[in-house]
Amino acid sequence: MTAEPRHIVVAETVTLQFSSVSLTGDVVLTLQSDADTPQHLMLITADGETEHLCTVYDKERLPTALGPAELLVRDYPSTPGSPASLQAAGIGTVTNRFRLPPFDAELCALTLDIEALTKEAADV
Repeated sequence: MTAEPRHIVVAETVTLQFSSVSLTGDVVLTLQSDADTPQHLMLITADGETEHLCTVYDKERLPTALGPAELLVRDYPSTPGSPASLQAAGIGTVTNRFRLPPFDAELCALTLDIEALTKEAADV
């Protein structure tokens, strides 16, 4: 039987800037149940709105392999500044940038310090 993934709050009441829009809420990290491997990152506002902060992409098509503590974060024209906001909030460090076909979308590898983020984090 496969255990459910863990959801932990890694930062409370954080304001992230997305172009001309600011959103404030808790940053929640989803980890695989059997390891501290990140799966997803989202911002949940006080009124329950969810902004997904990372994206899924065929990792085989990336020009560089991702590390076990890295997630892909969008840096699309519709949400510019997302990676920089996450880095400024101490959630992770932008370590790589990729331009991917067919739309020339920009993604960033965000390296997370899983040990530091989960040390004081609360399960949701």
